[in-house]
Amino acid sequence: MGERIKRRGARVLVVDDQERVLLLRGFDPMQDRPPWWFTPGGGVDDGESDHAGALRELFEETGFAATSLEGPVWFRTTDFDFMGLSYTQNEVFYFLRVEHFTPIAAAWTEDEKESMLDAKWWELDELESATERVYPRALPRELRKLLADGLPAQPYDVGYEGPADY
Repeated sequence: MGERIKRRGARVLVVDDQERVLLLRGFDPMQDRPPWWFTPGGGVDDGESDHAGALRELFEETGFAATSLEGPVWFRTTDFDFMGLSYTQNEVFYFLRVEHFTPIAAAWTEDEKESMLDAKWWELDELESATERVYPRALPRELRKLLADGLPAQPYDVGYEGPADY
């Protein structure tokens, strides 16, 4: 697909009062591969902090306007292809505990309008047995650990993922 674009990313682990995690479902309209589930978040804009990027992406993708996040709690590097471009993204994951809400698509970007399908609150047991792809792949295991042990003092690496992981 061409040279990889290097960028920073910020994501949010949104957990409701019943310990369900909010995931979004999307696909790449330019690739013939099944849809996948992922945490809210995406690329951080130039001049934007990771925290501000995570808040912006959370609002764009869910309509939820948070003012602060905890963390970061995790980080990872991922290589992926999307909408005809190849990326290497170094991303951080923040944590947000909320009362249950219904996500809305009011602020989706044009790319999100083309590639986003659904949002769903997942119970951990359900997430661990999901048949569709979930990113990051370590999400079920690491989120269970995070909820049991509390937030880490320092963010830790939840593992590299690349195109071979599709």
